[in-house]
Amino acid sequence: MPIAKLEARVVAPNVLKGNNIKSDYTGIPSVVFMIPALARVGLLEGEAREQGLDFACKLTDMPGWVTTRRVGETHMVGRGHVYADAIWLMGDRMDAKLLVVWASGARHASARFITGCLDPFQSRDEQLAVARHIVNPMLNVFAENAPRRSKAEMEVLAAVPDVKTVHLSVGKLLVYEEFPDEVANIIREFLTSNSVD
Repeated sequence: MPIAKLEARVVAPNVLKGNNIKSDYTGIPSVVFMIPALARVGLLEGEAREQGLDFACKLTDMPGWVTTRRVGETHMVGRGHVYADAIWLMGDRMDAKLLVVWASGARHASARFITGCLDPFQSRDEQLAVARHIVNPMLNVFAENAPRRSKAEMEVLAAVPDVKTVHLSVGKLLVYEEFPDEVANIIREFLTSNSVD
C-alpha cells in the first residue's frame, strides 16, 4: 500500500473524530538516497533484541548486484570501503550509524561525508594552498589500506611542511572508529610534543 494511502486512512478519521489513530509504518522501507543506497525495512537489531525476538543477521556481499554494478561501485560503503573488518559494523554500531541518518534534519548526514558534499574545497590544489598557510603543526593519520583515492589525497597532504603523518598498519578509511586506542595514542603524543608552555 502506498504511504500516502496509509496516511490518508489515519488522517481522515483523526480530522473527523479526533486524534485517536496513529500511523503504523511497520514494513514500510526507509531509504537514504546515496551511492550505494542505504535502506531499512522493519526493526533494527537493537530493537529486535529489546523485544526478545529470535533473529539472525546475515552479511550480504553486494558488488554483484545490478544496482551496485549500474553505478560502477565495487564495494559497499559501510562494509568494504570504510571498515577493515566487515563484521565490525553490525548490531549496536550499525544501529547508531543509522540513527544519525534518520535524525530530524540530518537525512543525508553520513552520505554527505562519504560523497564529499561537505568538503569546502573544489580541488586538491585549493586544499593544499590552505594547508600551506596554516602556521600550527598538523597531524595526518591514515591506514596503509585506506581506499586508493582517499589515500592519494592524504599522501599529498603529507608532503606539506609542518604536517606530521602517521601510517597505521590496521584499518581502512574510518580507522579512528575501528581502532580508537591506536589513534588516540598518536594524537596524544602529537599534542604532547607540540604543546606550548
